[in-house]
Order: sequence, then structure tokens, then C-alpha cells
Amino acid sequence: DVGAKREIQRLISELVAKEREVGVLMVSSEMEEIIEGSNRIMIMRDGESVAFLDSRSVTHGQLMMYMASGAAPEATTDEEVE
Repeated sequence: DVGAKREIQRLISELVAKEREVGVLMVSSEMEEIIEGSNRIMIMRDGESVAFLDSRSVTHGQLMMYMASGAAPEATTDEEVE
């Protein structure tokens, strides 16, 4: 339920604000939740990490490509892919 998700996100934000040396592991398949609730994103596939991304610069397309194939999307002339 949406209200429960918001409450959990609020509690996590409060914890991080109070404790500067704390890490939070969030597992989700919802892109918006991942991007908005993280500063760093690690994508795992078949039990191995395939990407470490900065949530401030990652796109939905990049996330989907890593999640689906475990590989980086091909770069175009307009964008740089890490």
C-alpha cells in the first residue's frame, strides 16, 4: 500500500539523517523507488554485482538494461554510459 511505502521511506530518511555512518540496503524492482531512495545503486544479476551507479545521473533506460541483461547499454553520441 502506498501509505505504508511512504512511512517506510520516511523512517529510512530519518535514520540516515540521524546516523551519518549508516548504510541502508533497499531491495526493490520499482525504478522510481530505487532512484529516489538511493544515492548509489548496485545491480545484481544471477547472484553477482553487474553495475554500481550514481542515482543522480542514471536513467530508467540504463537501469532497465542492466537489470535485464547485466550489460551496459550502448552509448550514443548524446550520452555517456559508465
